[in-house]
Amino acid sequence: MAKGIERKFLLSAETWRGLAMQKVEIHDGLLAFRDRRKIRVRFCDDKATLSVKGPKKGVTRDEIEYESPASDGLALLEDHCDGKF
Repeated sequence: MAKGIERKFLLSAETWRGLAMQKVEIHDGLLAFRDRRKIRVRFCDDKATLSVKGPKKGVTRDEIEYESPASDGLALLEDHCDGKF
């Protein structure tokens, strides 16, 4: 099973914006969350994915990602994520 490592960075300035090569719009929503496990749907560049993440073990966690039809991903976002994406 794949392992995920989530990292967050705090930037001190906005200068990186001028260096960006492209813009990608991402919409995602949380479908389920329990005991530090979560299932998320994400829609990006006309592709939808479902991600299943286990609880963190140190800095890693088990993570599985499945591609989903775009229409299903949008329906999940709109109908099961309070339409807030």
